[in-house]
Amino acid sequence: MPDDNKPKRIKPIAVEVMPKRICVRFNGETIADSLAALIMLEPGHGPIYYLPRDDLKMDLFARTEHHSHCPHKGDASYWTVTVGDKQAENAAWSYETPIPNVETAKDYIAFYLDRVDSVTIDGKEIS
Repeated sequence: MPDDNKPKRIKPIAVEVMPKRICVRFNGETIADSLAALIMLEPGHGPIYYLPRDDLKMDLFARTEHHSHCPHKGDASYWTVTVGDKQAENAAWSYETPIPNVETAKDYIAFYLDRVDSVTIDGKEIS
């Protein structure tokens, strides 16, 4: 019989360099284009792509008041993307002070795939 009070061992999160070009489009405009993205692999989740802020059109992003906390990554901040007359609220997030295991993700931003029009890797759409 399993012991439900026994702490469960959590597999670590892996952060790897993305060896391909990743582009994010919203309302007909490329809002991110990077050859220096990271892939975050977390047990129980598909890969999450984090792009360096320098590769985003940050003038299209506005920080929101929304925050969340992950015990494995830290506190997340969120951004709303606006292009023309279309807005995607809290479409992107980042860990500005990530915990030590994922500190390489500092200054990188990830996107909810269902809140942008498309994400492509080397020209192939993933969303």
